[in-house]
Amino acid sequence: MWQKITFAGTCLALSGALVVAQVPTKQITPDPQQQQNQQAQQQQGQQPAYLQGQIVRVDPQTSSVVVRVPNGDKTIDREYKVETGTQFYGADRKPFFDGLTNKGWKQGADVWYQLGTGNKQNIMTEMRQHNPAPSGANGAPPIKK
Repeated sequence: MWQKITFAGTCLALSGALVVAQVPTKQITPDPQQQQNQQAQQQQGQQPAYLQGQIVRVDPQTSSVVVRVPNGDKTIDREYKVETGTQFYGADRKPFFDGLTNKGWKQGADVWYQLGTGNKQNIMTEMRQHNPAPSGANGAPPIKK
């Protein structure tokens, strides 16, 4: 009797392992339009353009960021969203993975970012707490307050 129970339990465990092993993993594929734009810029010897602004408000619950950006002689506040594929970099130029909950995203902090293209033009694809320009290169001009 115990042999039959043990055998049935082993079969059940193995069949469960096979089912789990066959579950496909979700692969994140980048936006093709964004890839084409970045490839064109790289072929022309250009790096993708970064925008600069100052954090007004960050809401991790809604994945939204409000950034103050220059607009002529004035500034305006723009709201953007982040997605699971958004890349985040700290002041030390290293990536981090706590997204908008990172303490570096506070009101008044400088931010350099890139946006998606097409229907994702209000999505931040990358956010940085440092100027991504190479050392010694001129970065974006400071924002007038």
